[in-house]
Amino acid sequence: MDIVLLNWTGGEGDPFTLINKELKKSLKEYKVNIKIINLEGEWFKEIYNLKLLNSIDLVITHQGLGSNISISNKNFWDEMKLPLLCLHSDHPSLNPINHIADSPYVIHTYCITEYAEYANNNLNKENSSIQLGIPSFYSKRNNSERIGDFFVFPKNIDPVDLTIQEWVKNLHPSISNILITITNKIKYNYKNELPIDQHVIVDEILGEKNLLLNNNEALKKYLHLQSDKLYRNLASELVLEELRDLPLVINGRGWDSFKDKKNKKHHFFEFNDATNGDFQFYSKYGVIDIVYHPNSLHDRTLRAISHRGGFLCNSSICYNNTLYSKYNDLFFNGSDGNLFQKAVNVINDPDIHMAKCRAFGAELEKLNPFEDFYLYLANLISNFNNMKISH
Repeated sequence: MDIVLLNWTGGEGDPFTLINKELKKSLKEYKVNIKIINLEGEWFKEIYNLKLLNSIDLVITHQGLGSNISISNKNFWDEMKLPLLCLHSDHPSLNPINHIADSPYVIHTYCITEYAEYANNNLNKENSSIQLGIPSFYSKRNNSERIGDFFVFPKNIDPVDLTIQEWVKNLHPSISNILITITNKIKYNYKNELPIDQHVIVDEILGEKNLLLNNNEALKKYLHLQSDKLYRNLASELVLEELRDLPLVINGRGWDSFKDKKNKKHHFFEFNDATNGDFQFYSKYGVIDIVYHPNSLHDRTLRAISHRGGFLCNSSICYNNTLYSKYNDLFFNGSDGNLFQKAVNVINDPDIHMAKCRAFGAELEKLNPFEDFYLYLANLISNFNNMKISH
């Protein structure tokens, strides 16, 4: 089996280089031949040459990058008769160009069922997107040494108050007012209830106000895009408010207003390099992680598990899945005091917390093993090979 991984180094923190390095390592354990090609220059010529040599069965890309490339006004992957598997974690409103390629050879998959449904209901494609629960790609580390009596919060943000100022300054009041209403509703929902999908909130508000927006699909996508960022930024800012009295190391940009408060418990670092970020997972208390969707798990939680480290995460997975309900101590919500109390419990007995994180990681791996992902890839390749034969 010969698989190409498409890599883009231009993302903030260069996350794809790390993910592809780990994915390559995991697939090689199954005797898969892996080649990584960077999305720069005339990268598609490399794909073409490999196809001529029959040295490529499948291409995998993240977030749909490279899916919409055209040759003579025809989709490149369609022309090559080569399957491209797109592993999306972003909502389809983020960079829509990476979600719209419509070809039987381009398979758009989403970690979250709701995202796949949104794509199928709003992108007008003949070829449906699917939900694909992918496993952790991160290989296990054996380092058990923990140094530092603090939590680590690796997070870049766009401050909510500055975002609102930009809306008011640059948008028509009718639009900025809708966005402010959406902001307030997301924050209320996050702080007072088990959070629902922020995109559902957008649709509810548009429905309540009977706002058809003149069938302006681009504008509706823009509102969904903004809600996605809002959810994460609101939840991230609340972490620092909740843990104002606890030791916290914050790695990332956007925290200037919190730095100005000069909280002696909080230490800020301008760190933005996923590949060299392993040290963040070795403090005694572990990382704090903010997910992109209430029903999801996130990269940093999976990395913490691979490092046998600790984490507190705001996923709703333990509330929505009875299999995980016994791990409630590892997952917080936005209600006042919830994260604070769980963080205090970690400080009081970090060893028990670490053991529970490791137990959760082991159970997660059993329920969604990497082997299942490998078998999915093998079956996908087989299906496309059969399709070629039938043609």
